[in-house]
Amino acid sequence: MTGRSVTISRTERMGQLTKQPSTSDDIARIVIDHSVDGLLVIDQDGFIRFANRAAISLFAGRTEKLVGFHLGAPAIHESVELIIPAVGDNRHVEMRSAEITWEGRAATLASLRDITERKQSAEALQASADELRERNRELMRFNQSAVGRELRMIELKKEVNELCEKLGEPPRYRVPTDVSDAPAKVSGLR
Repeated sequence: MTGRSVTISRTERMGQLTKQPSTSDDIARIVIDHSVDGLLVIDQDGFIRFANRAAISLFAGRTEKLVGFHLGAPAIHESVELIIPAVGDNRHVEMRSAEITWEGRAATLASLRDITERKQSAEALQASADELRERNRELMRFNQSAVGRELRMIELKKEVNELCEKLGEPPRYRVPTDVSDAPAKVSGLR
């Protein structure tokens, strides 16, 4: 998990609070500016009216100026995954949105969480699982082949022993007496 540490000293808080008449507005601004999730305010026409630092960072190099950019109004107010395209560096983003009032007008607050690392990890895990499944299939094929070969060897040894018996000679090989369940014991398939 990546994030940034923000330290606000008591004097900074006091200085900000004395400069601004509304302490709750100051606290809200600090929280919004230092949020690790991107926050966008999008008007009804689909134009971005506000973007916090995290949102600007997500779109860095993708739009020249984020505020004023026409993104389009989010039509879905459930969690959706988006891809922010870039040259060789696409960002996977989870977006959630809610209706708000911004400067006296209806707007949408979109929260953008960068899930690129999570998506890359999930893809890597899936690739590893696929590779392990294929290796397991290869081992099972080899195991079945080896068990089949071993069973055939037992059959041939029995035949040689039967021929030796017909010729009045002692058996040449020790052969397991019960091989009917040998594949299950060896391969673990049953």
